[in-house]
Amino acid sequence: MHTGRSIAVLALCGLVGLALLLSGCSGEPEDLVASEPVPESQSVTGKAEGEPKAVADAGSQETASVEAPEAQPEGEPDVKIAYILHRGRELGTEGDEYVEIANFGDASADIACWTLRKVGEPEKIYRFDSSACDGESKTLLGPGETVWVFTNRCSEISGSHSFGSEEGIWDNDTGTGQLLDCDGNIIDEYAY
Repeated sequence: MHTGRSIAVLALCGLVGLALLLSGCSGEPEDLVASEPVPESQSVTGKAEGEPKAVADAGSQETASVEAPEAQPEGEPDVKIAYILHRGRELGTEGDEYVEIANFGDASADIACWTLRKVGEPEKIYRFDSSACDGESKTLLGPGETVWVFTNRCSEISGSHSFGSEEGIWDNDTGTGQLLDCDGNIIDEYAY
């Protein structure tokens, strides 16, 4: 008696066999070897120069190198507010609130002189040319890199920043954060 799984395996085997039959391939090893050598840049494995490399000898441990793609021109940065943790656990001060800012682009972005602000409360603003918590001002964001701006905490995360506020920045219910460039243009906005 066949289970559902064994029927599915048999059906799959039957489809593979049908495809081989229609292509004129018997499925025997000699039909699976390329008739002409594969160019070195496309080879997978092989033993000696001039041998077909599309199918490896069972005992062969050699691998052919793959050519690196040509260098592409540098793209564009894409800096966004990735997340706002607006409900801190530290009662009263909520110093553990933070904003996560990430570069989703494929080029670096210098955010020195950019600002992060809470919409509707102009006094709640952070300027990125301020020193980071560890004295290392992290303002150059490479592709995929992230910085965190805490309400009133210096994190162990290298390059993290802090508003240095003794009270919460982000409302616990709803609010909006904005990231602005040096000229005051809105780069990104995050509503929660």
